[in-house]
Amino acid sequence: MANRVRRVATGWEAEFTVAVDGVLSYSTVMELAEAFYALSPTTRLRLREETLHGTLDAVLAGKADLALGVVMEPGTTAGVESRVLGEVAFVYAVAPHHPLAALPQPVRDEVLIKHRAVAVADSTQRGGAMTMGLLAGQDVLTVSTMRAKLDAQLRGMGGGFLPEPLARPYRRAAGWSNARCSAPRATSA
Repeated sequence: MANRVRRVATGWEAEFTVAVDGVLSYSTVMELAEAFYALSPTTRLRLREETLHGTLDAVLAGKADLALGVVMEPGTTAGVESRVLGEVAFVYAVAPHHPLAALPQPVRDEVLIKHRAVAVADSTQRGGAMTMGLLAGQDVLTVSTMRAKLDAQLRGMGGGFLPEPLARPYRRAAGWSNARCSAPRATSA
């Protein structure tokens, strides 16, 4: 109790929770956390990984104080102030041993739909989940995190859009195929 009173007296929050969308680099998030701790705050920092609408929902539901990587247009949610921090480029990627890797590029939707996609589930708990980069009727392996999606795609279990910075080292080291789609579905966050 005495420590909590001291924190309040110094002007620092006792605890600050940040909802971080899975498309953001956790290495970058840890660099930000490291810089925060360099200030010697008395605040406990809590990071939680969310996806798509779940990132903003964590703030709206009172489970987080700040959200990073929210997929929304600034000013579209009443009572929420937002700023664009940057854009994340996405690439459609498949493992070198996946059948799509050997096909002529760009791969058309009529071909993509015959191959399983790997998607990250929206972490929203309020309904209205968002879906991105999938074709209607396509077989989908749904996972809970971007790291699980990357692992599934590395194993050749399907293809899908990945943040370009996440895919970059694997494209260089493992000869990953950057399959181009006829209709890119990359988005910013």
